[in-house]
Amino acid sequence: PMSRTINTMSVVAAAALLGGAATGAVAAEAHQSGSPPSASVVAEYDTPSAPGAVRYAYGAAWVTAPAARSVLRIAPGAERPTTTRLPGRILDITEGYGRIWVLWSSGSRSYLAALDPRTGRLVGSARRSKLAGRPVDIEAGAGAVWASRLGARFRTRTVLSRVHPSTRRVTARRWPTPAGFFVERGLLWSFTGQRLVKRAPATLRTRGSVRAFSGYNAVTYGIGNFWTSSLGPTANGGVTRISPTRGRGAVYEFPGESDVNDAGGIVTGAGRIWVAWQTDESSGGGPWDLVGFSPSGDAGQIVQLPTIAPPEIAYGAGSLWVTDTAGKRVLVITPPTT
Repeated sequence: PMSRTINTMSVVAAAALLGGAATGAVAAEAHQSGSPPSASVVAEYDTPSAPGAVRYAYGAAWVTAPAARSVLRIAPGAERPTTTRLPGRILDITEGYGRIWVLWSSGSRSYLAALDPRTGRLVGSARRSKLAGRPVDIEAGAGAVWASRLGARFRTRTVLSRVHPSTRRVTARRWPTPAGFFVERGLLWSFTGQRLVKRAPATLRTRGSVRAFSGYNAVTYGIGNFWTSSLGPTANGGVTRISPTRGRGAVYEFPGESDVNDAGGIVTGAGRIWVAWQTDESSGGGPWDLVGFSPSGDAGQIVQLPTIAPPEIAYGAGSLWVTDTAGKRVLVITPPTT
């Protein structure tokens, strides 16, 4: 399955994130000292409005431009993106079953649209699948496309919509509001409180849970584990590995001597975990740094991204695809040395 990043909200106060922070932390040593060099940007593409989500699937990068109601398809080496407009604001995007799926809304109504991955064009009506519960996140897998709201109050319940990928028929059930959810290994995985809960897709019955970390900025799945980027649980923030069978494992601190101001997107690719973060030295509109961790926690070379806004990251065709909301563009970056 493709690595997937979803930006979520922290569900505990900052003070709680730092409580007992040092347990299990691994201090990563970067392969350099001093100010990091600039990232190697091999291409950049303008977006019609600030970019939102970025994914890499079916041989191309897919980027949402929510305010412009557009999805961009960018093939590696292309001169310009192919743009598809939808009737409303775009909320999320995912891939699966030979389609690119787009969650969009108009007023209080939400819909799921399908795009042809070869052309980027709409397949059928953009309003064919109407969704309940005003979802903000979608996932594909386990025989369906799934849509749900996210929230910090996991003891409440919300609507989970299941869309058949061929007929586009929608069925809806209620489930505990997740801070984030995935479809991996044939199961639904939801972050609720301090747990990562496994559920059977057909019944939504719980199939167990593992210990997780309740406050994170972004999460992805790859290399057999879930990985989160956050300002905790260490005092300097970092990447937490969460095993689907054993739960929360090692914590890899962001490398460098400066305090971390914010944590950004995270994705796996080429056997590493790529993550962006911002230090206090660059807070208030400064650039972001990026590094690739090995699964054992070794940090490669740190590079500085030419963006002052929290980036989302995708990996594909040997490159990192990084959003720059301030510059209204997508950057194609050569992964730094490891």
